[in-house]
Parts: sequence; structure tokens; C-alpha cells
Amino acid sequence: MGRYSWIVFLGMFFVIGFSSPWEPGCEPIGGDSQDEITLHFWVGDLSPRTIGFQRALREYERRNPHIRINVQLIPTLGAEGVMDTQKLMCGVAGGAPPDIMEQDRFSIGDWASRGAFMPLDDFISASQNSNAPIREDEFYPACWQEAAYEGKVYAIPNRTDCRALYYNKDILERNNLVDENGEARPPKTWEELKEYNKIISKFKNGHLVQAGFMPLWGNSWLYLFGWQNGGRFMSPDGKTCTLNDPKIAEALQFLVDVYDMLGGREEAHAFESTFQIEAQDAFLTGQVAMRISEDPHLQVIAQYKPNMRFGIAPPPSPEGMPTVTWSGGHSYTIPRGARHPDESWKLIQFLVSMEGTLFQARAQQSYNRSRGRPYVPPIFANRVVAQEVIRQYGPRQESLRTAFQTFLDLMPYSKFRPVTPAGQLLWDSHVKATEDALRHHRSPQEALDYWTADVQRRLDQIYSDEDYPQVDWRMVGMIAVLLLLLSIAALVIHLLRNPLSLARRKEALAAAIFVGPWFLGFIVFMGGPILASAVLSFCNFDVLHPAEFVGLDNYIEMIAQDKVFWISLGNTIYMMIGVPFSLAIGLALALLVNIEKRGTSVFRTLFYLPAIVPVVASSMIWLWILNSRMGLVNIALGWLGLYQPNWLTDELWAKPSIILMLLWGSGASMVIWLAGLKGIPNHLYEAATIDGAGHWGQFRNVTLPMLSPYIFFNLIMGIISTFQIFAQAYIMTSGGPANATLFYVYYIFNQAYKYLRMGYASAMAWILFLIILGLTLLNIKLAPRWVHYEGEQR
Repeated sequence: MGRYSWIVFLGMFFVIGFSSPWEPGCEPIGGDSQDEITLHFWVGDLSPRTIGFQRALREYERRNPHIRINVQLIPTLGAEGVMDTQKLMCGVAGGAPPDIMEQDRFSIGDWASRGAFMPLDDFISASQNSNAPIREDEFYPACWQEAAYEGKVYAIPNRTDCRALYYNKDILERNNLVDENGEARPPKTWEELKEYNKIISKFKNGHLVQAGFMPLWGNSWLYLFGWQNGGRFMSPDGKTCTLNDPKIAEALQFLVDVYDMLGGREEAHAFESTFQIEAQDAFLTGQVAMRISEDPHLQVIAQYKPNMRFGIAPPPSPEGMPTVTWSGGHSYTIPRGARHPDESWKLIQFLVSMEGTLFQARAQQSYNRSRGRPYVPPIFANRVVAQEVIRQYGPRQESLRTAFQTFLDLMPYSKFRPVTPAGQLLWDSHVKATEDALRHHRSPQEALDYWTADVQRRLDQIYSDEDYPQVDWRMVGMIAVLLLLLSIAALVIHLLRNPLSLARRKEALAAAIFVGPWFLGFIVFMGGPILASAVLSFCNFDVLHPAEFVGLDNYIEMIAQDKVFWISLGNTIYMMIGVPFSLAIGLALALLVNIEKRGTSVFRTLFYLPAIVPVVASSMIWLWILNSRMGLVNIALGWLGLYQPNWLTDELWAKPSIILMLLWGSGASMVIWLAGLKGIPNHLYEAATIDGAGHWGQFRNVTLPMLSPYIFFNLIMGIISTFQIFAQAYIMTSGGPANATLFYVYYIFNQAYKYLRMGYASAMAWILFLIILGLTLLNIKLAPRWVHYEGEQR
């Protein structure tokens, strides 16, 4: 089984009883003295922009000498910035969670439904008698409601964001999109937005060079446009997915129309791949005239182009529909099992209070000024606090201050993503439906219907009334021990029936002594995870709750209902195309350096170097090399007058792009081929020469037959490694475009750590094992027909 498929197996083993959420070198949760309490605080961002937050923590420690706050950075995953789920679920399941977390509100529903967070209602009630009460009516409704699940509050919102239309006044005025006073007039409706887009967008040699508006560049997605059109993504009771609401389909059709004006989704995506960040942001450079994005983008403008003539307006809505925006953000939570919930709550009170928030803003402003940077505060979820922060620490530049106030004025009209246990799946499904429609695979309504079914199936599973028996792990352990004892007994009986000579017994005893440590390690560290994953493949298991035995449900769902399973399997099988090319290139390189001449060792080293480049580094290099507009490959193709593909953004070319990258590392197999070539006796070539064979004849009749064992080995390893493809897609394409690079192991990873479906992921891993085992056995069966070993009698 491939090394990436063992992610699930090893994860199971450590979760069951040997896990710890703390990275090597980090302070463990235990060890607090009687007089001193250490609060372990997990956050997703420790960048310079959060210096105010860090100084607020130090101030809290100063005021409370018995408190020490140990801050740990937990990386976020994906474009949504969702905190790494693996670390939290291991912490909660292993009884060693942090005391407090800064958690994105988007995933509150996922975690609260699994009992990972403590409800905070009692703390909130008790705070009313303190000097820093937390009152629901002081928070923006969208922020507070996004932190609640099934009538209970599981988080206290701290920061939020808001989406509005940024527009470049110079570009609008240059295209005569102005009001009666000659000043830039932003579009107010969808139809106006489409008309502006048509006027502003420019093409050169058939390629987009300036866009008026790109709906999915910024931070809007179908969510915002669906809400603007009056659509709903979930039913009020949270048990029915309404992603295929006709109102949402109309919104998706609007996105299709806009992208078709830009030359299609693929062309727009290729254009986006040329965009830079910070000072070279496409909005700042004029490549895009309008974007719907969040308020933090004001900081980028203030720092890198403070004199830019820009404006902020509410996001354009359909004709006759009210103003709607969308907010998200972060909040403070206390995980279930936290050792110091009372002390954690007091820290939360301080951080979201007027005093604590102003302290953070003041410290951050001072830090920015000390480094010559402007300061634009974030929007704080407490509306009373947010207004005071902008009054005291808001930007002094009129355009920035006016823009920031526009965002604050929009917050009462904000929507938020549905709080549901299937929140992550709903998000992913809405992205897939959007891509399907934008690339004209299906009509908007058909695409939404297609992907809604996946979310609804998951919701039906979550809210099913059927009770499943819990797995008795003691019984599983007893069965495992019994099987081991039976195996030992069978071995003993075999030895008794076939006694060994004294010399053979000594050899067997020596062998047992040497093999024993490895065998014991295998049983504990490999046999345990294998057995656990086999059991879990028949279970519903999210790590945070006991495993429930569901029989063959996981396998039936996988084969009969899960469309993405077959997509991921098909993508992986497609990659088998690269195996013969990899074998051929590795052999060609070996033949090239199989000479003893001066400088040959240098070329051997150069050819082998790509094999030792870390996969993350090589993936980043190839992202640049395969850039459709400014990558080295397309530049070279342009010089030759050849077609220049949109490598990583075109479904047709995405998988060949990764195959091309993998071929770059063929130098790894070159070493094995070279060893084989060195082992071919020279007298065979001499005999072939005497018989009149030329170079091709010698290669076909001598080299290939003598290398057949090496071909067999490299073929087997190539097939196995192909089914292990993960990191390249994870880093370079995130499984896109339109699931074109969603490979099998990547899908296992998503099921296990994104959707917390460990049982389903284990079932997928066993299917992968059976596929690899079957292909390996097939090759072994066919090997005698073409594999030749030296000295073998035929």
C-alpha cells in the first residue's frame, strides 16, 4: 500500500490512544504549578498585522501575574482560511485540547455538531454582572448568529469582514462611465455591472489584458450573488440543502454571462494566473477595474498606493432587490475538555471588551507607525466597539475613512454562510457547481441539482434516526491477540511435525532474535493501524465520537452513490499514461551516462538532482514554469510559433501538466537503470556484434532482455507511485480545475481531514490497497512471459 494511503491508517493509530496535539519542542499542556496557570491559546495567524493582539496578551499577563499564555500557530487550509482540522480533533479526542482557540466562524457548525466546543451561554449569562458584560445586542447580528448552533452560542465573535464593490475611478471616467457631474459612477445593478464589464474589458491577440469585473476574483463567490437574488442555500431547519434554489440558478447564470464576456472561465482563470499581490495587486495596477472584496484590502491600498483614486459602493444587486453583503471572520472558542475554562473565558472577555479592543488597536497603530506603515483597523464584531475604534484609530485620509465607514454601514445588511454540520461539504459543492456551469459542462440549474444531491445525502446521514452499535475495541483487541496466538500455535505445530536439525534450530533461533524487534515493531506500529483501519472501514467515525458499526454502507455509498469517487479514480488511472514515459526517459538518461568519460559524473548528478528537490519546492517552481502567460514553457512555445496551452487552468491540460512535472524527476529511476546496465556482461554485446547485430539490434536483443527484471521492478514501483499522487495536486491546483486533478489519495485526505469521515476514508484506503494489490499480482502473473533472469532455464 502506498505511503500516502497510510495517512489514514497511521492517523487512526495515533488518534486511538497515542496522539498529542503538540508539535516537537512545544510546551506540553501539563506542568502548571499550583500558583501559576498556563493557558494554551491556538491561533491561525501570527503575522505582523496581529502585533496588537500579541501585545494585548502580554498586557493581560501583566495584570494577572498568575496567568501565562502559551500561543501556538495552527496553519489554515485552503482559500477559506479554515484552521487545520487534524490538530484540533486529535487534541479533543486525545484529551489534550487547548484552553482557547481563535477559530474561523465558518466551521463552528461542523465542530459544534460534533461536541468539540463548549457552549458559552452560561458564561455569557454570568458576565452580565461583571465589568465587561458580553451582550448579544451589541454585536452585528450576522456575526453573533454565525457563532451559534441549534440555539446555543459556541463562540464569541471578535473580528469580522464585509464585502463591497471597489472601483477604480480613473478607469471608469476614462470609459465615460460617469454621473451628471463627470465623476465616476459605480454600477448599482447586475445589468449595469455587465454593461460596465463589456465596455472596460480589453483583449489583445485574443487574450484578456484588462477586465472590468471578475466575479470570483476578490471574495464574493456564488454565495453573495445567490443571496442578492433572494436565494437560500439551506432550509430554516438546516436539514435540507437548497443549493439548487431557482433563485441561485439565476445568480449562477449571471456569473456565466459575465465570464463569457471575458472569453470564458478558462481565459479569465489564465489571466488571473498572471496577477501578483501587495504592491502589484491587479486592482492597484489597473488590470481589473472593479472587484467585490473585503475591507482588509483597504490596508493594501493605504500601504502601497495611498493616492489611488478609488471608491467603495454596495455590491450591485439585481434590479429591484435590496442591498445585501456577506461577512465572515473569526471568534474565540473554548474546546471541550479544556483544563481552564473559567480563566479562558476571562481572557475572552478582556480581548473583546472595549478596553481590550482599543488596547489592540492602539498597539497595532503604534507598531505600524514605527515602521512607516499606515494603519487601517479591522472591523470588530462588536458594533459599539467597531465605531469607537474607527473614531479613535481610523485612517485620517478622507478616501480611506469614507471607504471604511461604508463597510460599517453595510454590516447590518450582511448574510453569513449556513451554520450546519455539512458546512464544508456545502461550500465545496457550491464551488464545484459554479465551475461546472462556468465551463459549460452543465446548465446552471443542472449543475446545482447535480451537486446538491451530495450535500443532501450527507445531511440525511447526519440526521438519520437509525441507531448503530458502537464498536467494542476491547473485543477487537482480543480477536487480534487470539489471531496472533493462533498464528504462533500454527508455527509451533509445524515445527513439531517437521523437526529441524540442531544446526537448523540454531539458525532459526538466531533469525528469530534478529527479526524479533522488527516483528514486534510491525505488530504494534503497523499491524495496529492496519487492523484499526480495517474495522473503521465498516464504521461511521469522526474521531470525536465512538465508532459506530454501519456494515457495508461506506462501500455501497462509495461505489453506488459517490460521483466524486469515480472522478478521483478516473483521474488517477489517467496518470498511468506517464508510467511508460517515465520508464523510457529514465532508461534513456541511464544509457546517456553509461560511459566512462570525463565529465560524465557531473551529468549523472545533474540528472539526479530533481529527484531530491522537496516536492513543495518543485511544485512552486513548476507553477511558475507552467504559467500560461509568463511561464518558461509557453514563452518557448511562443517563440516557435506553437500552440500555448493554459496548462494548469485547462481541464484538458491539467493532468498532462502534472505528468510533465513528474517526468522531470525521472532521474530517480536512472540510478536503478544504470545499475542494471553495469551488470550486463560485455561478452553478450561482443557475441551480438559477431552475429552482425547493430546498435539497435544489440539494444533489442541484449540490453532489453537483460534489463527485464529492472523493467519489472520499475513498472511495479511506477504503478504504485502513480496511485500515491497527492502533494502536486494539493499544492498546485487544489484538485482543480473542475476536479480535473482531484486524485484518489487527495480525495481520501479530504474525506478524512476536511469532512472528518475517517470511516469512509478508511474504506477508500482499502479499495486502494485492493487495486494496487490486484495490479501487482497481475504483473507478477504476466512476468514469466517477458522477464528474464540471468542463468534462468526456460
